[in-house]
Amino acid sequence: MKRYAFRFSPALIAIALVVLLAFDTSAQTISKAKRDSLMAMSLYDFDQTQKGWRQYKENIPLMIDLLTNYMAINKTKDEILTWHLGQLYATNNEYEKAIHEMIKTLRPLDGTQDELNRSWNYYVHGTIAFLKGEQDKLDLYIDSLVKSPVSMNSDVLLRLRSNIDKPYKKAY
Repeated sequence: MKRYAFRFSPALIAIALVVLLAFDTSAQTISKAKRDSLMAMSLYDFDQTQKGWRQYKENIPLMIDLLTNYMAINKTKDEILTWHLGQLYATNNEYEKAIHEMIKTLRPLDGTQDELNRSWNYYVHGTIAFLKGEQDKLDLYIDSLVKSPVSMNSDVLLRLRSNIDKPYKKAY
């Protein structure tokens, strides 16, 4: 029995890699009917249930696309959708885009719900400090949040702090 030896040139390997990347199998597409159905969902169902964007958890680019389009089509600047979009950008290592979205969720301190809003702002600023690798600022926001009467998401900032050297996707 005769055996054949194949030699692969670096050029052939490079071409094969380009072809493989062009047909990335992780990119999940959805039908127009499914997309239209998602865009017509209530805000709650789209954002807070597994019937909405969360069902595509293995495909961050698709989830980013769905949130971006939902917000545009439904003309909403919902704070939580915006926050989730920022988190998805962070998960996708697009930190500048993540920070841009996260900043939009900062709440005013106008005398109504100031403690809740202040705690939320500590969480937002702490997350941004993590994304920027600013450990001292992150520690400051953790300290402020833990001391706050409304200590929302302090566990998340503490987890980010203990994983400061990791990407957001792993630290979160």
